[in-house]
Amino acid sequence: MYFFVPTRQNVGAAAKLANTLENRFGLLGFPPAQGLLALEKILTVDTPQVGFAPIRDWTLIRQVFSSGQYFDEVAVSNSSNRQVFADVDKIIQGIKAAPPGEREGKIQNYLADVIKETLRLPGDEVLDIDQPINEMGVDSLMAMEMKSKLQKLVNNNIPVAVLQEKRTIRKLSAYLAEALSGEESVPRLSDMMRLDSILPPEIQTNDLSGPICPSELYGILLTGVTGHLGAHILSEIQNYNKRLTVYCLVRASSEERAIQILRETLEYYQLHSVYMERIIVICGDVSKEQFGMSGEAYADLLDKVNGVVHCAFKTKHADSYYDGSPTDMRTVNVHGLIRILKFATGGSSVKRIMYPSTLLVMTEPNESGTFPEGWISQDAYKNVESGYLQSKCICEALLHQASEIGIPCTIFRLPLLFASTETGIRTRSVNHVYNFILTGLKMRKFPKLEHTEGIPIFPVNFASRICSEIWLSDDSEEGIYNLTNSRILADADLQEIVGEMGINVEFVSLDDWRDSMFEDLEEGLLVGSIDEKSRVDLPNPQTLHAFGEEWNRALYVGSSEKCMRNLPSIDEINSGYSPKELFHLQLTQFMRQPPEISNL
Repeated sequence: MYFFVPTRQNVGAAAKLANTLENRFGLLGFPPAQGLLALEKILTVDTPQVGFAPIRDWTLIRQVFSSGQYFDEVAVSNSSNRQVFADVDKIIQGIKAAPPGEREGKIQNYLADVIKETLRLPGDEVLDIDQPINEMGVDSLMAMEMKSKLQKLVNNNIPVAVLQEKRTIRKLSAYLAEALSGEESVPRLSDMMRLDSILPPEIQTNDLSGPICPSELYGILLTGVTGHLGAHILSEIQNYNKRLTVYCLVRASSEERAIQILRETLEYYQLHSVYMERIIVICGDVSKEQFGMSGEAYADLLDKVNGVVHCAFKTKHADSYYDGSPTDMRTVNVHGLIRILKFATGGSSVKRIMYPSTLLVMTEPNESGTFPEGWISQDAYKNVESGYLQSKCICEALLHQASEIGIPCTIFRLPLLFASTETGIRTRSVNHVYNFILTGLKMRKFPKLEHTEGIPIFPVNFASRICSEIWLSDDSEEGIYNLTNSRILADADLQEIVGEMGINVEFVSLDDWRDSMFEDLEEGLLVGSIDEKSRVDLPNPQTLHAFGEEWNRALYVGSSEKCMRNLPSIDEINSGYSPKELFHLQLTQFMRQPPEISNL
């Protein structure tokens, strides 16, 4: 969906853009409030491309659109800003080396350059240091981009709330100068993560009866059921044991809305075999104490559940571990797990836990060249960079400590998951697989990964089946399982599949692919294929690195000895699909989902 909404409060490049639209195309501006109302209505329209603007001259706009000019003349160059940021480390070093009394002025200049670079304004543009940056045109996504640059200055995290509170260049510069001088406390991320990796002392099992065996489970709490993995795990749990009652925790404004959301999710993934009569939908949120439930409702749930499958977590590699928001990695992933562990030790008995993790928490193979199915160190978060992986390392550390005090925890480290072999339907949210395939098709290029001969294909329904059958079996071990699969989609197969659809692609190195993507993003060639959230996620070096690492882990992590020992049919399960057929099925589904792929 494409939007262009000119307003009457434009400055800089936005003002030039508004003038061009009026003079060349006959389009007028309108107040931001009216734009928001328009946006609300547009979001209810199921049309691929929508535009909204007051028309001053219909004759002029008809001439322009009939001639095919569209918005070709609307462009802003930021080449001067690229020169400014050619040596950003030197700029930051200069600020830090300046006397404290001179730092604020230098920071104001640096911050102005960051804003101009973000907004693609000319380098000689003069900004009002007392004007709120949101009025300059900096939206929430741009603020996140700015935040990553500003954090280099103070070598620490800057909460998003700071950008919202100190909205002008003057106020934000004063804050950064004070932080640089140590006069204002900026949370130290390393200290925060160290403390987060320690199990809270109130989580105890001393006075509780021991957990029952899996075959005696009667009630399971399932979080993240509206996600790709959670929905399929729900289906596989019921396939394995239809007597279980599954309590699905869903974020919603009411119980009726929660039920509707779950039904819509199951319909989207075509999971028609789910037995709704054995499902109880509960309004709740793992990021809130007692899941946001009343004391009575929470206590009632404690009595009805003796197992927990925790799939509610955030997976965006580009996001930082902590930014002060209620939806950052720390709040959702780490604090969410802590609340699950508190729930597991509530009531009268200990509850079993299943937790999906990722192969990426492992950074060093053992002497045999494989990654062991054992606990990582408590400070393993120091060895990874992305906020997502830091949160996963901390979660595994918490689960390790929980297992030591008697909470039965089973962790499944998963590779990157593809669509189901039965439907080819991708995740509802935009994820790595979707972004990778779609961007590769747009650019006509795919990366040839080091040490691999293709892309490992692991379907979500197979992963869900393996996790469910192992966790629910009395004969299975607790602890960690590395879910791996050496079956790949060969480069030649990928070329053949897309070639049948009239798309010719080439395979280049990961670095060349990344550089091409950056160039295409700069030129706007990928706009329309990658939504706003994905444009932040995909170009991030951590995300690109994660692509290669996840695939290499899936190929070279080594066969899971635990999986083979505890699920003898795993080889039969893994051999039950063709990577080529699954990719063809998923790509076919992509082609049915305009507008992202409609202009290939």
